[in-house]
Amino acid sequence: RRLMPIFGLTVERLLKMGIEPFEILLPAVDHLRDEIEQMSRSWLIKPTLVFGEEAKLAAFRTARAALAASGTVTLELALSGVPMVVAYQVSFFEGQLRHVIRVPSIVLPNLILDRNVIPEHIQGECNPVQLANSLLPLLTSGPERNDQIAAFEELDQRMATGTQSPSELAANIIASLMNR
Repeated sequence: RRLMPIFGLTVERLLKMGIEPFEILLPAVDHLRDEIEQMSRSWLIKPTLVFGEEAKLAAFRTARAALAASGTVTLELALSGVPMVVAYQVSFFEGQLRHVIRVPSIVLPNLILDRNVIPEHIQGECNPVQLANSLLPLLTSGPERNDQIAAFEELDQRMATGTQSPSELAANIIASLMNR
């Protein structure tokens, strides 16, 4: 609800910056279909809503770039090799937690890679101008796009579990820590 209007204005801003018309694929959950359709009616480019895990992953495979809300989707996009910009906006009171919790990023791939390769725009920085300015270089070939793609290959290697399932690997790590 907080990001849909900002994302719509970001699309408008990109078009005003001279980006060729593009298609927007918006993975969504079925129970929010009506709300998302209503909130995107004013967008200059109407998004195509996609539902279900298979359709979401198919959308990721065709995406040139993504504008994503912070969350697990950022890890899914990174592992799919989709360059992205991350946006996040919470209430004023929730935003005050940043003074208590000290992390270098709110983006999971950035935390795993231990460097900020994905631009993140939080609270006041989460606006159409900054989002469009960060997205623009990802839509064309260039260093920002190439840097993210290279970082995602590294992320894929770091996330590899070898022959173990992720749960087995996690259990083994916890067991070794407990044995210390």
